[in-house]
Amino acid sequence: MKKLLIAILTLISISIFYSCSNSLNPYAPFRERYVLSGIIRSDTTLQVVTLSKSYQPAGFNPFADSENVAIIGAEVNVWYNDSLYIMRDSSIARVDSSRYNSNVNFYYCKNLKPAPNSYVEIQALLPNGLLLTSITKTPDAGYGFFDQASNDTFDPTQNSQIYVGWKDLGNVYYAPRISIIYYQKGDTNPKNFFVPLSYFNQNGNLTPNYPQLTKINFFTIDYSTLNEAMTELSGTDKNKSDFTISKIIVDVIAYDENLSTYYSSLQQSVDGFTVNLDAADYSNITGGFGIFGSYYKASFRIDLVRSYINSFGYN
Repeated sequence: MKKLLIAILTLISISIFYSCSNSLNPYAPFRERYVLSGIIRSDTTLQVVTLSKSYQPAGFNPFADSENVAIIGAEVNVWYNDSLYIMRDSSIARVDSSRYNSNVNFYYCKNLKPAPNSYVEIQALLPNGLLLTSITKTPDAGYGFFDQASNDTFDPTQNSQIYVGWKDLGNVYYAPRISIIYYQKGDTNPKNFFVPLSYFNQNGNLTPNYPQLTKINFFTIDYSTLNEAMTELSGTDKNKSDFTISKIIVDVIAYDENLSTYYSSLQQSVDGFTVNLDAADYSNITGGFGIFGSYYKASFRIDLVRSYINSFGYN
């Protein structure tokens, strides 16, 4: 037994010696990867995508590198509705305080605004001959999207809450936002006051609970929540008659399947109580990595009856 113990200790000592004699290499074999990122938007004709590549950090801190990893000189084309849109290579001055000193590089076109439920395809031919491709289908958030909304006028004598529902597009995410549109005396520009879904008591103070990304295709706002929002709108200004209430606008951004899947993968990998070592690395780029998706923004108007507006002293 004594000889066996000595033999084991000898093997451990030899193993430690050889392990320490070899330098530790923390890097895995480097593979250069190419990334395309872009979101086709329905609320603008300006569409933007970026191209970049992976890099090998010079040291242990990747944020110490200041080399611009953007790819310039590529041929980026977009097809929509049997038409070709050529994206131009451009850059703007960097205004953030990041580690990069160079401009922000991107590709853009100014005349593309796709309709809902439409396919958009992109191809990026890199200077090294590599081709990156992807396709997105814009969400079906056009005519009839808000058919489930209860009413386009809110009258507290007739309704105790505002209910807004919209078309169920399947396993996708929505981003709703509720705004009271108003004007202040001496200013012809409309202003927005964002309405929460509810208020909750936090240490004796009312704290707003604003809408988050959700897969639920409706929301409700009760009478007391809207009252509180209307009261807060004017802030500390005691001249309530200086405020003119126009309407309530409900904006709902519907994300396509690509963006919804990507967001789901992020939700699964972010947890305040655990550390995920194998987080999902979602990509829908053929020939490379990244995300190419789309979203569609739809709006619904709700008017407020005059008596309700006047009850707060507003016009």
